[in-house]
Amino acid sequence: AGTRLLNLLAGIRESILASIARILPPREAGLAAAVLLGVRGPEHRTRGAAFTSLGLAHLFAVSGLHVGILLGLFTLPGRLAAAGPAARFVPLIVILPVYALLTGLPGSVVRAVGLALLGLAGPVVGVRVEPLRILGLLFWAGCVWEPRQVLDTGLQLSYLAAGGILAVSGLTDGFRFAVPGWLRWPTAGIGVSVAAQWFTLPVVAASFGRISLVSPLANLVAVPVFGIGVWLTAVAVLLERVHPLVGAGPAAWAWLVYRGLAGLVAVLDGYSDGVPLGLPAPGILPVGLWILLSGIGLALLGRRSRPSPGSPSRVVLPL
Repeated sequence: AGTRLLNLLAGIRESILASIARILPPREAGLAAAVLLGVRGPEHRTRGAAFTSLGLAHLFAVSGLHVGILLGLFTLPGRLAAAGPAARFVPLIVILPVYALLTGLPGSVVRAVGLALLGLAGPVVGVRVEPLRILGLLFWAGCVWEPRQVLDTGLQLSYLAAGGILAVSGLTDGFRFAVPGWLRWPTAGIGVSVAAQWFTLPVVAASFGRISLVSPLANLVAVPVFGIGVWLTAVAVLLERVHPLVGAGPAAWAWLVYRGLAGLVAVLDGYSDGVPLGLPAPGILPVGLWILLSGIGLALLGRRSRPSPGSPSRVVLPL
């Protein structure tokens, strides 16, 4: 049964890759294969240099961002049909684990899938969800299953970013700040990016030694555009199975989005040259200062954004 399942998954994976190759030019097909299924070749390092200097390298690695994009895609029909939590949750029990298997079970995807399923199961069974506790449980379970994963830089960045976003989100009612209405969306986007970067700072310093000062702004623009491209690619792959001409429309738009994003990143990188900020090597004093500043920042956020009694709270799940 195990061999049969593996063969089935391998066939699905190859079918998706073949569909991507049919609907997109080679350059964009390689990008789509990398971001959807984690298929990476040596050319990605060269093509992704500008993305890396701007702090956008996470777009090329299958991670919680991609799980969140697909989650939104597959829950959209249920939301449009005003289906209840249970009706929207049941299909994801199958879809998300299968996607994790198709991508090779990288730690960041396992974390995102686990966080999504446990978080969405709460309303179904009538249990209040504590996202930070779920994240800690997933990390503990992963360490028990494979202790060596603690040494993986990508997984460290994934959990620290998720933990930072959850902590700030819980203290700010889902990144709601006291700003005019038209500034709420960009302010929330910058808040998510800054929270993720701040809480991953020690690992970034140890691994890369620098960080881009324009990264929050670049992420604010690039992540939504990139998400649209992934959505269009996924829709094109699904529709291409019905008829090639049906999938051609969203595939053409996906090509335009990917090309436009690459051009935008090239312009930003050319003007700013990444604006790198050198980071000191992690030691007792730098890490201690980081912990102190983190505690002060969280305490200030907690004091300034205490919800009134009885008011509903909103938490952003960092998939």
